[in-house]
Amino acid sequence: MVLGKLSNIEVLIWDIDGVLVYVEESYRKAIIETTQYYFDNIMGIKPKRKLLRIEDIHKFKLATGFNNDWEITHAAILCFLTGMFSNTSIDLNHILDETGRRGGGLEKLEETLVDIYGKNVIKAKRFWFKDLIKQIFQEMYLGEELYYQKYGKPAEFIKIKGFIRNEKPLIDEEVLCKLSERYIMGIVSGRERFEIDVTLKIHGFDKFFSDDFIVGSDDIPYSKPDPSQLIECKRRIEDRRGFIDNKNIAYIGDVPDDIIAAKRAGFMSIGVTASIISTEEKVKLKEKFKRLGADIIVDDPNDLSLTL
Repeated sequence: MVLGKLSNIEVLIWDIDGVLVYVEESYRKAIIETTQYYFDNIMGIKPKRKLLRIEDIHKFKLATGFNNDWEITHAAILCFLTGMFSNTSIDLNHILDETGRRGGGLEKLEETLVDIYGKNVIKAKRFWFKDLIKQIFQEMYLGEELYYQKYGKPAEFIKIKGFIRNEKPLIDEEVLCKLSERYIMGIVSGRERFEIDVTLKIHGFDKFFSDDFIVGSDDIPYSKPDPSQLIECKRRIEDRRGFIDNKNIAYIGDVPDDIIAAKRAGFMSIGVTASIISTEEKVKLKEKFKRLGADIIVDDPNDLSLTL
């Protein structure tokens, strides 16, 4: 299904997660398993059920301000710690609805928790070790070999191949090849450059993207929906190819923050729903894309060859 059509596009800037590759068994799984591991093995508490579901992660994304999956993991663990010290089951739906109303993101989530649970949030934060959470997440996502390559030290907690190996391509090489012949191609991703390079090479996508036109979170520290990464990608392209009007650039993403960032940068925006399996969640995402003014919405990124 394709909604919308664009013309006069010269540059396509791609997100990776949910656009080039399917990440529910990698990044999304790392969020779920890191949260569970933290309570099972760091806190020494054994919850009777899985604390997080894939549907919950989609709710974080719809709330906006959670483009970085480490921040979703930090946020989820803080929520459950707060619930633990409040001696109550947390209502993630209510918390995320209110967080989204306030503008989204970890800071607004903390404000929401304080308003709902008061001083119990202060108690929870005494056991909220963000660097440790990130380390566990990275060990799960990268696996022992890649973790060592990136950080120069062995994995401490998790001894596995890594969920990054579970990622599957969402777009055919043939389509990327055709598009790369017609358009200047760039990447803007919330991933750090190491993960970007590994993923592109694993799937053979690296040949379609110039290293100079790839911007990761360690290049520009401001996460989407801030447009800084997109603006930097444009600057790099213009250094090599000359001036390009903002309206001739399209950013392709899979979450509301991507559409917001594109709009703030003055670019065209393309929303992709390929990573959402649930029909209900897919409808919600499309509705959100429409409200944000996405110029094109596609279920399958392969259909982009029909819309550009």
